[in-house]
Amino acid sequence: MRVEESHTINSPYLAQPLLLGFISILITNYFGFSVVNVALFFFLFPAIFLSHLGTNKIISKKINLNQSLGILLVLGTAWRTE
Repeated sequence: MRVEESHTINSPYLAQPLLLGFISILITNYFGFSVVNVALFFFLFPAIFLSHLGTNKIISKKINLNQSLGILLVLGTAWRTE
């Protein structure tokens, strides 16, 4: 079994919404509504923006599984869910 996934990252309109979202998080923190979700976004927005600064990237994943190993994984997963 071979599984392939490809995603092209190409969005020229990502910088402005990220900047506005970051400013809204700064305002939220100023008024004291600092919770875990807001703190995660406080660090994730700049990370998303910095990862977007690179050129267009094609992310590919190839997984080669032996058929018997795949059947074993499915049966093992089904057995553990009961």
